[in-house]
Amino acid sequence: MTLQTAVSRIDYREKMIRLETARGTVTAARVIVTVPTSIIAGESLRFDPPLPDKVAAAAGLPLGVDDKLFILAFGSTSEG
Repeated sequence: MTLQTAVSRIDYREKMIRLETARGTVTAARVIVTVPTSIIAGESLRFDPPLPDKVAAAAGLPLGVDDKLFILAFGSTSEG
C-alpha cells in the first residue's frame, strides 16, 4: 500500500492494475479511488482505457454538493 502519493494515471487494461505516480509505478489487483469529481472531470487523473462517459458525468456535477460517483473498473482477464 502506498499512501500520500498522487496518482496521475490508472491503467486497467491488464490483469494487474498499474498506477503511475511521481514515485514510480505501483501495481495492484484492485484499487479504491477517492477524488473530487472535479479531478475526474478535468482529467487530472487519467484512465487507460479512457472513461469518456464517466468524465462527462463528472463534469456535469456541481461542486459543493454531496454527490458521489462510483466507477468500477477491473483489469483485463486475458492472458495476452
